[in-house]
Amino acid sequence: KMHEQIKEHLHSEGLEKATQLTEAKHAIVLLQKETAKYEKEMEELTKENTKNKELLDNSRELQKDAMMNIEKLTKDSTEAKETSEKKIASLTRKIEEMHADTKVVVQDHVDLVEEDIFRNVNFVVMEEKLKLAN
Repeated sequence: KMHEQIKEHLHSEGLEKATQLTEAKHAIVLLQKETAKYEKEMEELTKENTKNKELLDNSRELQKDAMMNIEKLTKDSTEAKETSEKKIASLTRKIEEMHADTKVVVQDHVDLVEEDIFRNVNFVVMEEKLKLAN
């Protein structure tokens, strides 16, 4: 009888261990599935992270190019402004010189006209004196 009890006890323990083993195997399968799910999520996040890093690098490159363009445009604008100011100064000097030349020419013309008028008046006066003398 004792032999039967030991046998039954061992059988009972064996069933319990088998149940525990089955539960453990089931838990392992669930953990493997969950691990696979997380690995897939991690892989997707890694791809997304890589894509975002590439976008960030491209954005930085574009920003660098934009800054270089801004610097070049600023330099070109400054040079164009300086050139324009030099041309304006040069044209202003030419206009002032032409204005001065025009004043001289006009004054010479006025002088000539005054001389003509004076000669004509003298001629008329002389003519009248001659008429009176005759």
